[in-house]
Amino acid sequence: MFSRRSRDQRRVQRATELLSHLRTRLDSAISIRLWDGSVVPMGDRVVPGLEISVSDPGVFGSLLRSPRAETLLRMFASGGIDYSGGDLLTVLETARVRNSRRRTRGLPLGLMARFAASFLTAVREPTSLKHGYAGDETGRRRGQHENTDFIQFHYDVSNDFYRLFLDEQMVYSCAYFHTWDDSLEQAQYNKLEMICRKLQLQPGQVAARINEGLARAVASGIGSSFKVASVIIPKSPSEPHIKPVRSKPTTFLTVLPPVRMISPV
Repeated sequence: MFSRRSRDQRRVQRATELLSHLRTRLDSAISIRLWDGSVVPMGDRVVPGLEISVSDPGVFGSLLRSPRAETLLRMFASGGIDYSGGDLLTVLETARVRNSRRRTRGLPLGLMARFAASFLTAVREPTSLKHGYAGDETGRRRGQHENTDFIQFHYDVSNDFYRLFLDEQMVYSCAYFHTWDDSLEQAQYNKLEMICRKLQLQPGQVAARINEGLARAVASGIGSSFKVASVIIPKSPSEPHIKPVRSKPTTFLTVLPPVRMISPV
């Protein structure tokens, strides 16, 4: 017990030592809360309460062994990294420091060696995620036959889930913001309008799209003289109104009602 307590205290000390050194270089407006409850301000003028928390030493260990964006996102999804004091965009904007890569170059080797020695073997406490994929989520060992299950795990969820963060028409992929003040709904309309202009659609023409969501949005949002045909791959159980027209169960075709043509450029 004493040995473990000493190791935990040493890891807190090493983490605080590294973060305090980074503070002098970055001077950020956020603070880092470690697993023991201690808080390290990352600048001289931090925003009170705006913090990024690290749940256990295994978070640093995972990032040392696999310093990739995927690891960082995995730590956030599993609760290893969290934030408080504002929404995610506020935290990211506040934490951003100009020329941060240049500022963090050439860290003292002794400092980094002590940090690595303390955390390189640290592993996270087992976590149980109800929403985790049971197979090989990295794709490195996943067989071709598993790809369908992997895709359905990510996409074949109820529309109630997508309504949490999509616009009213539930259009996904990208959006086109003309100004910083555009709403998500307006940005999606801007994108659809741009697509129709690029296609130079004329009355009576049919626009085909391998994405029912976009076709549906075009029909309802920009839409009177052409139809939109959409091929859906793969099958989505949450869209019962889509009727299959081929023998393959994952291929669908939907022809939407006529929509109104936009003015030419």
